[in-house]
Amino acid sequence: MGVTAYYNDYKNKQLFISPTPFNYTIFNEPKARSYGVEFEAKAPVTDDLDVRAGLGLQQTELVDITPATLAVVKGTDFGMDPAVTPSIAFAWRPLTGVELSSKLMYVSSYYSYINAPANKAGDYTLLDIGASYTTGPIVARAFINNVTDEVAASTVYDAGATLLPPRTFGSSLKASF
Repeated sequence: MGVTAYYNDYKNKQLFISPTPFNYTIFNEPKARSYGVEFEAKAPVTDDLDVRAGLGLQQTELVDITPATLAVVKGTDFGMDPAVTPSIAFAWRPLTGVELSSKLMYVSSYYSYINAPANKAGDYTLLDIGASYTTGPIVARAFINNVTDEVAASTVYDAGATLLPPRTFGSSLKASF
């Protein structure tokens, strides 16, 4: 089991707003903070089945703002910071050299830029699966990421959005020397 906790106290925290993917306004805010905790656990259920679970909790806040910044953002999040990200994964080895794996992860909603309700993103669940075969120093792997073909925005701009990658099929071959 692993636990990581953090607390960051920023002076002149640099943030940005982007109405489009190629148009950024960068600004510094005098005081900001972020804090959170991440939990991770891995347990063998049987000799051939492992379970991993994780939970990330975080909070960010603009504590003090410049006169040029809209007062409405004081006390709000930085943006791009989901408050909750739980995950669970399984790895099953039914035969020597064969591993079947899966990972399910949820990302809570968040604002793309300092609490701009029109720029809300996140609130999606991803499922990835894979299979691998290992023989000596060779590992062959096939996978499907975003199995359910979840359509969600990872970033929302005033003039559009960046979506999650669609369902993706792939394979790899690795040789160790």
